This record gives sequence, structure tokens and C-alpha cells, in this order.
Amino acid sequence: FSHGWLDDENGHLVDAFIHDLSKIQTLLETKLTTPCYLISRDTSYTRSWTNEDWEKHTASPHRRYLRHLLMWPSSSTMRAIMPLVFVVTLWSAFVCFIAKKYPNLTSYLKTASLRSALLSSFMSPLALLLTLRTNRALDRLLDARKSIGQINRAGRSLTGSFIAHVAPTNGKLALLAARYLAIFGWALKGYLRGESDEEVIRAVLPPNEAEWLLSVQTDRPIAILTRLRSLCAVAVTGTSYSLPVPRSTHLHMCNRLYDMEMAIGTCKRILGSPIPPTFTRLTSRLLCLYLGLLSLAL
Repeated sequence: FSHGWLDDENGHLVDAFIHDLSKIQTLLETKLTTPCYLISRDTSYTRSWTNEDWEKHTASPHRRYLRHLLMWPSSSTMRAIMPLVFVVTLWSAFVCFIAKKYPNLTSYLKTASLRSALLSSFMSPLALLLTLRTNRALDRLLDARKSIGQINRAGRSLTGSFIAHVAPTNGKLALLAARYLAIFGWALKGYLRGESDEEVIRAVLPPNEAEWLLSVQTDRPIAILTRLRSLCAVAVTGTSYSLPVPRSTHLHMCNRLYDMEMAIGTCKRILGSPIPPTFTRLTSRLLCLYLGLLSLAL
């Protein structure tokens, strides 16, 4: 913050702003407010990496492999696939039991050339479908990460513009814009995941602003951008006690709001247009057939 505008009144507003932001850390943990490090204990792509993460990731191979093995029981991926692995294991045990009980069936399967037919019929389509789904998923992940980075850059730039050009003559308006920018990420996360962000909004925004945002019919991220545009309009026209910001600064702020709006559009596109379900259906069917016949082929 520029020290020139931090008089007693504005200093009190800044202290209140910092205090309200700290309330987010004291909220009850939900899917919206739980930090990613509580979800993934090991190194993960779900959160931004720090120097400590890179040092852990680039450690000596034997230490890294040992850590991966020790973290295996708490792996979220393992917990997700264990039910299917358990079902396939039961099916394989059942096939072994039948093969021992009915030797004639085993002899028939050996003469049926099931093994070669299985490899030729399933391996190539499975590899193709899994490759297509993986590429599509990585493209969507890259788009999402780019959008989040775009939001972070635009948010920092807007905050700097409000503090540098608006706060010296209208600290209250600049800090109100900073409050909206602070909750924008939470509001977007809540909208995309269908989770409630009411506690975060009430913790950061003034009561009248929070009631307005919670009562609007449009999507809250769009409503926040609309409110920020209105604050920019007030900043460029000025008031009886504040000077207007330069037109060039206003244009810069509008461009950063446009960047945030573009990021919302990208996130909505990812949410509303999944990987073609045909890929998922075909992959699931082929995997079920492959895993079901693999025990017979072996």
C-alpha cells in the first residue's frame, strides 16, 4: 500500500480488510474451503508447487521411490480403483477355482486359441481409446490451469491499479474492490463445483454488499465482475471528494476484467462440454471385456 493515503481512517479500513480475510482460515472446513494439501498428502498437481515441493520431487531416486511406496496406503488414486481391483481379483479367483474343478473346461479353452484372439482384438482399440481420452483430459487440464493463471495475473494487476490510482483519493472504494477481487476465486470455485460460498462472502464483504451478491439471479462470478466494472466507472468519473483516474488506467482495468471474463468462459466450457461420453462408454466396455477374458486366456 502507498503510505501517502494511510491516514487514521484508511488505516482502520485496511486493518478491517486484513481481519476479514483472515476469517476465511477460521471457517469450518468444507469441500470449498479445505486446502488442497489436506486432500493430497504427497506431491500433487492439484496445488501450486513451492521450492520445497521441487526439492522433494527432485530428491535422490531411492528416497523418492521409498516415499512413494510408503505413501501408497494413503493414495487417493488407490482408494478410487480398489473396488474394481477387488472385483477383478474375485473373478480371477473364481476362474481358477472352476479351472481346477473342471479340467475339461481348461483343455477346451486352451484349444480355443483365446489368448491370441484376446490380444489381437482388444489391445489396439484399448490403447487407442485410452490415448484419446488421456490427450483430451490433458488438454482440458491445461486450459483450466491457464485460466486460473489468467485470473491470478488479472487480479493482481487490478488490485495494484486500484491501490496505486484510486486509493490515494478514495481508499474506501479501492478496498471494496479489493474485497471483491479476494472472493472472486472462491465464488468461481463454488459455482463450478456446485458448492455454497455464502460463508466466505459474508466473512469478507460488508453486510449490504454481501446481501446484494447473495440475492442476485445471475452467476456470482459474473455478478462480481459487474460490480467491479461499476466501481471502475466511479473511479474514472470521480466523486466530490476523489479525483478521476486517467483514461489509460481505466482502459487497463477494463482489459483485466475482460481477461477474467474470458477465464470464466473457458471454465464454463470445460464444465459444460465433457470428454465425449462415447469414448468413456467404449473404453469401459472394452476394459470390462478385456479384464473378464484375461483370466480365461491365462
